[in-house]
Amino acid sequence: MPSSQNTPCYIGDLSTANSLTSPKYIFLTDLSVFSTSEYSSASNQFPPNRYSSTNGSTLLPTEYSTLPTASALLRRSLDFPDLDLKIPGEPIICKSKATGQYWPASIKMYAGLRSTGCKRNSNQAGSFTKYYLVQFCDKILLEVPRSFFLTSIDREFYTVKMGRLHTTEIPFKQIYPKILNVLPHLDLIVAGKAQEPTVKERNDRFLQAALIQNALLVGDVVYGNYSDDLLYQVAQILHERYFLQPTTFVEPLDPRIFQLSKKVKTSYISDIILPEAIILITVADIYKEALSLSITPRKYAMESLKEPDIVDYINCLRNNPPKLM
Repeated sequence: MPSSQNTPCYIGDLSTANSLTSPKYIFLTDLSVFSTSEYSSASNQFPPNRYSSTNGSTLLPTEYSTLPTASALLRRSLDFPDLDLKIPGEPIICKSKATGQYWPASIKMYAGLRSTGCKRNSNQAGSFTKYYLVQFCDKILLEVPRSFFLTSIDREFYTVKMGRLHTTEIPFKQIYPKILNVLPHLDLIVAGKAQEPTVKERNDRFLQAALIQNALLVGDVVYGNYSDDLLYQVAQILHERYFLQPTTFVEPLDPRIFQLSKKVKTSYISDIILPEAIILITVADIYKEALSLSITPRKYAMESLKEPDIVDYINCLRNNPPKLM
């Protein structure tokens, strides 16, 4: 006779099933759901028309059959960048391999969590490590584990031996072909028809201020880490093209530029045309890299040019350790 009290049924415990009433329980050997009220104590079997595998019926999965594994739960809880890192831009000293030397670098982005060992059981939690995309001082990009680099909060950052660097200036002959490639875009700016709206507005404001108010535009001018000598040579080429040499342009130049004084013409080149030339050259250099990072090439070029020289920055940090260190 069925008991008036409800008794829980545990793994494989069918001996007490006839003492249960209406509640549903989980049979953990196959995670199927059954109603104890439908269990036949006389035949000690489930009704074949509902549970028999011969009738083609499939038992519905329970909410427990879709639970994530321990490994998946661990990955989900760890898969985010370390909160003490500034991304992008954190200055670091980094190795390219486990036994390599440290080099100046910066973090570009978080690259995700990766397994560091094999697992025999898919439900067993494995080991994971965080990876980051870093850019070394020679512009090489590499994904490395967190253990490969040190930041300014690490004591070893100030004491570890770094690899020897050989610094070379970019020669003018290397940048000259790049200047020639961007001249059509610069011609449009001087003609008052820049393709980039912000550049067109900047150009118009400069000319209007210079001619009407006799005041020059003071703005955020970015030249990157090019040497002063190189920038001077590029500025000379641009000044000669637009103010000294009789050149035929596809679009006529804005007549206002010829009304500028000699001093203001120099400022026009250094504040408007030269910075845009540097940006366009950088866009061409990093175009594919920017697309791979899902960022507009111009924005990425601007961010790259605004970054301080990472070698100088790292050396400055290492030469001035915090007092608590």
